[in-house]
Amino acid sequence: MPRAHTKTPPAMNAASYNRFVAGVQPTRIELGEVNASAKPSNLQELNVRVDTKFTMGCVQSNTQARTFDIEARLQMQFLTDKGLEVGRFICLYHLSYLSAEALEDSVLEEFTRRNAPVHVWPFMRELVLNLTQRFGWTGFVLPSFFIPSAAAVVESGVSQGGSVNHLAETTNTSKVPAKKPRRSAPKSDA
Repeated sequence: MPRAHTKTPPAMNAASYNRFVAGVQPTRIELGEVNASAKPSNLQELNVRVDTKFTMGCVQSNTQARTFDIEARLQMQFLTDKGLEVGRFICLYHLSYLSAEALEDSVLEEFTRRNAPVHVWPFMRELVLNLTQRFGWTGFVLPSFFIPSAAAVVESGVSQGGSVNHLAETTNTSKVPAKKPRRSAPKSDA
């Protein structure tokens, strides 16, 4: 993922944050919504631009029970070089956690920005790959997740949920399966 515009966050005690993270237990990762569509096409190959938006936000917390819920949303739009939409993908995951430590807003914001994406991103990658292949396309593989540094905060405001937007490079999609290279049999010296 590309780096988002950043600003310096308020100082956070690293030891207390590490203690918080060590005491967090995921209790639920649930796919809440998926919506994928592709326009039918007779073209065997098509170059597409992929616009993406990934957002994370802490939607609920209970300080007495030390539980909190996070939502992660990924939106993708597949566009031709002329700007015509040939596909769309949206998914929403719900993540629930239990903490051994007391909940504080600043710690929850940091956890939502830095740690929760690592829990959900592999599921999003697999879903995108699977659904784009079911469209008859060459599978689209999302990049590995970029973990923001401790000094980086998304400018849109983490309290409303972090957001990363970017345009992926133009990708060639094909309905023709890729040919596997032939392996030659080892030669014997007989």
